[in-house]
Amino acid sequence: MTKTKKRFTLINLNYNILNDNFELKSSKDSVFRLDSNFIAQVNFSGKTFRRFSLEKDEDHFAEVLFEHGDDLFLKKYEVRIINGNFDPLNGSTTPDKYHIYNEYYVLLDKVWRKI
Repeated sequence: MTKTKKRFTLINLNYNILNDNFELKSSKDSVFRLDSNFIAQVNFSGKTFRRFSLEKDEDHFAEVLFEHGDDLFLKKYEVRIINGNFDPLNGSTTPDKYHIYNEYYVLLDKVWRKI
């Protein structure tokens, strides 16, 4: 749903954790990135995502795990890059790896708390 309350049904939608954006595959070799400034909420694969200012006044998409009135429980996805290791015997380096981890937040009495 957009901020103007318009709803769209999209196929091949994916959440890019690294860039914190929603993208859709528009053809075999083309990916279209949705403008996050116009997105209020995304529902897909049984999950609901919304933008929140959780830390340092930066907006991030987070999955809404529980909502009751003004109380919210969120799951924020993050990616860390683990650098490959250098092997001095043969001069090669193992490839870098992406590690996905989660941070959880709760909104109680209008204050975000990281758990």
